Amino acid sequence: MGIETRGGAEPRVTRQWTVDELRRVTTDQRHRYELVAGFLSVRSLPGARHREVVARLAERMLAHARAHHDGAVFDWHTAFTLHHEPDTVRAPDLSFVCRLADADVSEPPASVEGAPDLAVLVLDDGDSAMDTEDRVAEYLTAGTRLVWIANPRRPSVAVHARDVATRHLGPDDVLAGDDVLPGFACPVRALFADDR
Repeated sequence: MGIETRGGAEPRVTRQWTVDELRRVTTDQRHRYELVAGFLSVRSLPGARHREVVARLAERMLAHARAHHDGAVFDWHTAFTLHHEPDTVRAPDLSFVCRLADADVSEPPASVEGAPDLAVLVLDDGDSAMDTEDRVAEYLTAGTRLVWIANPRRPSVAVHARDVATRHLGPDDVLAGDDVLPGFACPVRALFADDR
């Protein structure tokens, strides 16, 4: 079984896989696994700057969701099956799902059928603009209502929603949950600055 590497950063197995096969892959502590139109995508775990941004945003999203009894927040260990035949399974850095509000999520599921309501991607050094655009399109096409792309290299967040122009937020702007996470507000600067 051959491995294809795109852009020198993301090796991909060159035969098509299914969701069931992906679930049987033995994961290690150094990689993340997704399916992109049936092809296995293997990505290295991100660096410290990426993890810090994810942790800061996760803390705020969790606090808001708990205070308002809104849905469930997941990290990259929970994947979402966005499409079948060929199968596409993506694992955003963070996600929010409204429809699991009444479910028992004390043990987060390894995978969820369908798209999250909110997907958050934090860019890492190896991420290309084309790959990021593809991911955004996959989520929105599958039914995700809001996609946030946080960029630690240029402290900013791009906000994507279906049929709405992309909004680009800088350090002086406030990231809002819109109608997906009502009432959520986080200064963009707080995600990237040393002081929370």
